[in-house]
Amino acid sequence: MTEIDVTERKRAEELLKKNGLERFCYLIPRFYDFAAYLLEENKKHNLTALREIGDVWVRHFADSLLFADMFEGEHKTLIDVGCGGGFPSIPLAIACKNLKVTAMDSTKKKTDFVVSAAQRIKLDNYSALCARAEEAGKNKVYRERYDIATARAVAALPALAEYCLPLVRVGGAFLSYKGKDAEIECAAAEPIIANLGGKIEKIEKRILTDENGEEMERALIVIRKVRNTPPVFPRKNSAILKSK
Repeated sequence: MTEIDVTERKRAEELLKKNGLERFCYLIPRFYDFAAYLLEENKKHNLTALREIGDVWVRHFADSLLFADMFEGEHKTLIDVGCGGGFPSIPLAIACKNLKVTAMDSTKKKTDFVVSAAQRIKLDNYSALCARAEEAGKNKVYRERYDIATARAVAALPALAEYCLPLVRVGGAFLSYKGKDAEIECAAAEPIIANLGGKIEKIEKRILTDENGEEMERALIVIRKVRNTPPVFPRKNSAILKSK
């Protein structure tokens, strides 16, 4: 385990408190151990565009946990689609022990990394799946099996909905991390969401604050699965990417 020094711990505590996340301060040593491993492995693999620990605290940890209260409570299964370097899946798995988390990505080096990271920080509620979302959504092993699907990827909401909603059970939800244009994206995605068996339930908005006090508008779009996804979905990736 990589030990965190007093100065870095204080920095992390102040940042979490700025964002109303002080209840997670006791987890800072585990967060830091993961962050240090991420930045070290990032020198060999392209896992994140961020290179400094301060940026990781803000744009990865605080951002991933900003809506953590919406994941807490009952035991639930969660699949994070396009997990990348492990955000929001690893912070959520650390902070919300009620979640059984599966991190999915089509790039093997990324799923290998998150498995290695989870083992390093002793996460027992975390696993990974190397697969394409549009293929997993057709596979009966994964189709409509999860209580929650998340996506924090930089992609249009219509495409994300088609990747994620087929994986969610009826009654569950797809939670999409977005920014200030969430309403615009919802308007564009509403027809395909309805076709997929989903319904936009609400847009939860919060402010993410960095070390310098700069504020960024963040949103979590909650899309409820109200009926089974028709067998035609998800389509091939080329068709998904043309969705408007």
